[in-house]
Amino acid sequence: LGTTTSLSASLLTGAADGYAVPAVSRLIEALAADDAPATIRHLPAVLALGNSSGLDLVRGALAAGLQVVADDPQGG
Repeated sequence: LGTTTSLSASLLTGAADGYAVPAVSRLIEALAADDAPATIRHLPAVLALGNSSGLDLVRGALAAGLQVVADDPQGG
């Protein structure tokens, strides 16, 4: 955590403890539900986090989602 910003370090520590910024939770829930309108609605709040932390969170969430699909393309 020493090579990241204090905001990113705080978010990573909280996530490891099972916590998330509410806007991030709402975005992840919308992505998981494949709810495009809700995803679009919640995206700006996450992108507004920090200088680049929000964008980094979105990139990470999308990468994780793509990995889930790659691991189980049939969704079962």
